[in-house]
Amino acid sequence: MHFVDRTFTTARIGVIIMALAGSELICIGQNIRARRKLRQLTQDELSKSIGVSSNYVSMIENGKEQPSLPLFFKICHVLETTPNDLASFDLVDKT
Repeated sequence: MHFVDRTFTTARIGVIIMALAGSELICIGQNIRARRKLRQLTQDELSKSIGVSSNYVSMIENGKEQPSLPLFFKICHVLETTPNDLASFDLVDKT
C-alpha cells in the first residue's frame, strides 16, 4: 500500500498558488467560497477582514484572480482553516 502525504509545506503552497491557472484557480476559489459560507461570512465581511474589496473577493472565488501568498494566508486565518484545506483539489461542498 502506498501512502500519499497530502500535506503541503508553506513553500509548496506558495508554488501551487503562484502556478494556478484555469480549473485549479476555480477550484481554490470554490473552496474559499464554501469555507466562507460555512463560517457564515459575506464577501463584504471577508474583504474587510483581509483588506481588499468585496469585488476582489468575488473575483478570487470565481477563479478570475489569484491571491498573493500573503493574502492567501490572511484568508486562511480569517476562515479558520489551513492552506492545505483551501489548496485541496478535492472540492468542498460547492454551495
